[in-house]
Amino acid sequence: MEPRTEPRIDVHLLTLNEPAEWREACIGSRAFCQSTLVRKLNAEDYAGVCAELLRWRFIQGKDCALPANARLCGGLATRRQSEYRQCIGEAP
Repeated sequence: MEPRTEPRIDVHLLTLNEPAEWREACIGSRAFCQSTLVRKLNAEDYAGVCAELLRWRFIQGKDCALPANARLCGGLATRRQSEYRQCIGEAP
């Protein structure tokens, strides 16, 4: 696989499926590019990147990990947990 970079990401993304998938989690690419996740990625703090995935669980200010919001967006919290496990090298 050829190394590739995305705008504002300074490290090569050899192990990620598609960089666009990372941006999909945010409100817009500006939010993504200015995120702690990207700062940690650029610092090659991969464990920190994985941990940041768990923080990207809000929709319209609602915490999708809370049972009270499960009907609205519970699937997002479940997906972030799955992405986190995959990021740290556990089976999907």
